[in-house]
Amino acid sequence: MFYDQEKCGTRIRQIRKQNGYTQERLAEELNMDRSVLSRIEAGKYVCGVDFLAQIAIYFGISLDFLVFGKAQNKEAEHLKESITVLIRQLEQFKAGI
Repeated sequence: MFYDQEKCGTRIRQIRKQNGYTQERLAEELNMDRSVLSRIEAGKYVCGVDFLAQIAIYFGISLDFLVFGKAQNKEAEHLKESITVLIRQLEQFKAGI
């Protein structure tokens, strides 16, 4: 498992967009220049651990997910629970309950 700055940048962009932030707004919140954030998201700028930790804390995600793309345990458990509920509902529907 190795750090891929382009994939990490893509994850940062996805997280930013999922949370409804523009580059300008997030850069302002993190007290940085928008052009630097743009280069990070494009995978053209290697960011430091401090920045990655700041992003992880700000959005409540794990560094493992941010840096390596590993699914967070919380998310995996939530997904598993949701799938279990859905299967139960489909079984009830199929049985005509």
